[in-house]
Amino acid sequence: NKNFFFNTALVGSENISSLNLIENNLVSRIVYDDEIVSNSVVVNSKTLTKILDEISAPNLIDFFSLDVEGYEYEIIKGINFNKYNFKFFLIETSNEQVISYLNNKNYNLLEKLSDHDLLFKYKS
Repeated sequence: NKNFFFNTALVGSENISSLNLIENNLVSRIVYDDEIVSNSVVVNSKTLTKILDEISAPNLIDFFSLDVEGYEYEIIKGINFNKYNFKFFLIETSNEQVISYLNNKNYNLLEKLSDHDLLFKYKS
């Protein structure tokens, strides 16, 4: 019954309040300080934990899907796993660092749904 909408970029640290982004073929990407780009836009940013706090989310969430085109590791670093967990966590990634990080946070790789769609299950 409750839907929440946020116009924000997800980041891995509370210290980052905004990002410069540019859209390229329907995919946004970060514009770094050394790039000269005329059509970038400044976007407010938050960690996933901050968003979950704002909506008073339950500590154990049934399912979460993350598809952020290569920024998965940065985003999951912004999750306080001492406070929030997901029974099932679907992530589009092929990054071994993400798999290792989640394994250390009590997640088992349950199934590879494709070469880059990985389903994790929380070991509660």
